[in-house]
Amino acid sequence: MRLKRLLLASALALPVLLSNPGAALADPITGAIIGWAATSAVGGAVLATASFIANSALYAAGAWAVSKAASALGLTKQAAQQRQASVTTLTLGESPREMLIGQACVAGTLVDAFNFGGKYGTDKVTRCIALVDHAVDSIVGYYVDDVYYPWTNNGLQSAFNNKLSIDFRNAQADGYDPPLHVRQNADWGFSDRLCGVTHVWVDHFYDEKVWTQGHPRLKFVLRGLKVYDPRYDPAFGYSGPNPQTWEDRASHRFSSNAVLCRYAYQRGVYVEGRHGEYEHLLFGRGLSAVEAPPERIIAWANLCDELVDGENRYTTNGVISTAQSHDEVEQLFAAAMAGTIVQREGGIEVEPGHAKAVVATITDDDLELGEPLSYADFLPDTDGGRINTVLPRYVEPAQGYQDHGGPVLRDLADLAEDEGPRELTLSLALVTSVKQAGRVGEIARRKARLERRDAIVLPPRFAGIEEGDWIAWTSARRHGGVTGYRRAAITRPWLGSSSA
Repeated sequence: MRLKRLLLASALALPVLLSNPGAALADPITGAIIGWAATSAVGGAVLATASFIANSALYAAGAWAVSKAASALGLTKQAAQQRQASVTTLTLGESPREMLIGQACVAGTLVDAFNFGGKYGTDKVTRCIALVDHAVDSIVGYYVDDVYYPWTNNGLQSAFNNKLSIDFRNAQADGYDPPLHVRQNADWGFSDRLCGVTHVWVDHFYDEKVWTQGHPRLKFVLRGLKVYDPRYDPAFGYSGPNPQTWEDRASHRFSSNAVLCRYAYQRGVYVEGRHGEYEHLLFGRGLSAVEAPPERIIAWANLCDELVDGENRYTTNGVISTAQSHDEVEQLFAAAMAGTIVQREGGIEVEPGHAKAVVATITDDDLELGEPLSYADFLPDTDGGRINTVLPRYVEPAQGYQDHGGPVLRDLADLAEDEGPRELTLSLALVTSVKQAGRVGEIARRKARLERRDAIVLPPRFAGIEEGDWIAWTSARRHGGVTGYRRAAITRPWLGSSSA
């Protein structure tokens, strides 16, 4: 086969826990607790003690978390531009497999190219381009030399004086026969079918009047992966038309809902015709319904669909590669949703940014006596430092799906307090809306100004608090009687351990 696309080990890796669950973005109007539950032996009994590292202000993970996440993902302007440019530039040779969620633009990977026709066999050029490694919803349009053309049909494209032909082929399990002129003029046979790969055959005729810049450069806009939506699953109470189940891939429908796209990655994308067979996993973690319960995402999916500024609150549109670790992909989803990566019931979830109610209220009297307590007013530069300006970068469809700078988010009072700008470039590789980029960037900016944190220890009766829950702490000694709000990020007790 001519198509050689690497199936990297990351595509088949077993589920892993993220090492820094607090590094993603979170709620703009509530505070945070990052913590763990430990166990210790007391008189032969196991005493569970909930230990929390808490922010006294409203910021969930602090400037430390945002800065660390940015560092881990290489979130600089240059890195963001290069990453998106690699998606919209034709790749030569072997490349990692790619999946497309929402609506996005890809240039693909060149599978083969050859000349034929005319006296010297050079009048026509044929290219086979692999776009993504799964079936998509549809093709929307294409760019030729940075000019966009809506998709109408396979075959000759009328805008180019019959000098350009495009044949789009959506991935299917058995693939497709190569075109007749390919079998006649190149070393392709009926067995070369590109099974499971969405691809295009592009033919163009030499014509200096049409192709004034040489060979045309193409990239394609696709509506990507069809995803499972548990809100339409009869197992969860749905009784209307067009029901869905995860097992029946034919029932899945296109959506750019950020939570649904992430859930598709969690459950995994498989070789066409091999859905759910773990040995044929291409993308994602390949989790079961027990490991990633679909009912847990229903509320978050509804949140993402809420209308804000005339558009859905949180969408994701872009390309994910098997060269990216699960950790990085989770960070990309969390960034797009202004969300928080949390560990619950042994699994990893991304909780979209939203306001939450307090689940518990404590005072100084609730602290565990004899346990250490610490306090910090602000984070030093050695631990991420202060941030007063956020520069979101997103993918702009009106600019040919290139990386683009969003609105600069700052408060002049913060700049005066810090005696100058302290900037964070926030890369939103899965965001294609300037409004969404602005909302997410503003959440990051507000959180970055609220950096005070405490370390406190609570007794076992608070062990039922889930990671991501909010508590209120009124402290006469530490906060002058002011109530602060914190978000819990808890690791469950390892029962039987003899040390905290």
